[in-house]
Amino acid sequence: MGHDGGYDLLVALGGGSPMDSAKAASILSKNPGPPEDYFVGAKKRFTRPGIPVIAIPTTAGTGSEVSGAAVVKTREEIKAFYDHLWMRPVVAIVDPLMSATMPQKLTASTGMDALSHAVESSLTNVANLMTRTFAMKSIQLIANNLRLAVHQGDNISARYNMALAASMGSLSETNAGDLEGHAIAHLLGSLLKLPHGLCCAVMLPYVMEYNRLVSPEVLRDIAQSMGEDVGLLSTMDAARRATRGVKSLVEDVGLPSNIRELGVKESDLSTLADESLTIPWIKFFFERRSIRKATKESVLKLLQNAWKGQLE
Repeated sequence: MGHDGGYDLLVALGGGSPMDSAKAASILSKNPGPPEDYFVGAKKRFTRPGIPVIAIPTTAGTGSEVSGAAVVKTREEIKAFYDHLWMRPVVAIVDPLMSATMPQKLTASTGMDALSHAVESSLTNVANLMTRTFAMKSIQLIANNLRLAVHQGDNISARYNMALAASMGSLSETNAGDLEGHAIAHLLGSLLKLPHGLCCAVMLPYVMEYNRLVSPEVLRDIAQSMGEDVGLLSTMDAARRATRGVKSLVEDVGLPSNIRELGVKESDLSTLADESLTIPWIKFFFERRSIRKATKESVLKLLQNAWKGQLE
């Protein structure tokens, strides 16, 4: 963790995992004790800043270069996370050329990770005008550029806009947080050893639908940011345009549109629902950031819809 290295600076080059690893090593090197004690929802808080980190992203998705969060795995192989202002890199060098050679699937999954940050953070109970301004611009950029970046990888304009969208979405996320999609994505990624962005992408339309009953106005704004014509629609119908628009984007960039395709068994759903509401760093998203109060029944229904590929 860098305790004995005497380092003055860490340089994080890569996607979300290398950047998160560097940020975690930075803060843990200055705060003693077992690393799991500092997970969000655990028993200890950081008391000292870490080693300064310079972040250079090579993907356009996590936005870890501007966030105070770092996702790591527990000893039980479950994804958990740290979150503190002291973990934000002191410098972020965002060059779209660094991500220009990403293959299609990586471009798609990381791009959808960026979209999930923007969408979920706009729907939390601490979202505000400033965070939603960043989120809606990020959503607009992704809706207009992700298909191009995936299917025309050498389109530097699309790469530039996706790099900008990832950082902007993360600025919203790091202030307003994420929702149920990230919670379940952490579980699925841990269980099935799948990329985080892929799991977030598959869950996103269903999490939006789950929140439609409590945040239809925000979803209407998301639909508008995606370029949907909602002028003559009711708020609820406009909100549905957002969920369907995101599901179409998932399919257009070649990603699965339900968790069944990821390898989740129907018999797994009840256990996943239980874990969503009992593991401290997973239930945090449901209990501390969501407007909608979660129950075992509501979470199970969310998972069942995501398994069937069904939007209500």
